[in-house]
Amino acid sequence: MTTTTPQRQPDPAAPRRPDLRPQFFLDIPQSELVATDTLLQIKDTVIDTVESRAMSVIYGDAGLGKSFSTRATIQEMNPDLILPLDFARSRPGRRICARSCSIR
Repeated sequence: MTTTTPQRQPDPAAPRRPDLRPQFFLDIPQSELVATDTLLQIKDTVIDTVESRAMSVIYGDAGLGKSFSTRATIQEMNPDLILPLDFARSRPGRRICARSCSIR
């Protein structure tokens, strides 16, 4: 006789702010994050930045998961602490970033 034990269902995720939702695969039912090196490094950076009340820049080659990891980390934190910024230029300088943060 074969018995099967019921699998534990994942806990429901916290509600996500639509403007911070990763545009990738987190909304697929039963999907889970995979702890890649990039995700773990960015998670540490974002947490340290928020705890230090500092500003941080995450940069690197395209397709490495920077945006995904950042947004996924923010969803685990308090999303209301985050100020998403959109810039007219694709590569804003420090002055533009600082000005955008200070007028909000």
